[in-house]
Amino acid sequence: MIKAFPDPNNTQSHGMDLRDWFAGLAMQAILSRPDARFTTSLGFVGAKSYQYADEMMRAREINE
Repeated sequence: MIKAFPDPNNTQSHGMDLRDWFAGLAMQAILSRPDARFTTSLGFVGAKSYQYADEMMRAREINE
């Protein structure tokens, strides 16, 4: 799994996965919408965040 903040000196790093980082960014965007508290449930936010993250991972592979 690709790490969000790899440490070149530590090949055994257990840092955050890039997919999780992307999902966290997507979650912030979803929750920052003015209508978020009225239109989002926890399940929706979690699922949608990882859908966005998965798409970002696919786009990253295409552009490598």
